Amino acid sequence: GGLDNGKKIEMHKKYQPQDTVFYEIQGANHGQFADYGPQPGDKPAKISQFEQFEITARVTAGFLKQFQQ
Repeated sequence: GGLDNGKKIEMHKKYQPQDTVFYEIQGANHGQFADYGPQPGDKPAKISQFEQFEITARVTAGFLKQFQQ
């Protein structure tokens, strides 16, 4: 769980390029993402902070690979 229930993201997609890629990390939360601790309204994460960092790094690296020359 996190601060967003999906409605905010859907509402703001119109401001992103049409080819924007969204990736939801199941079990993650907002406070663990940038390591700044608990946030008002944030829900407890169901995965560890380390696992959340690993998933973020793996997905980001996979995305960036498409730009390799």
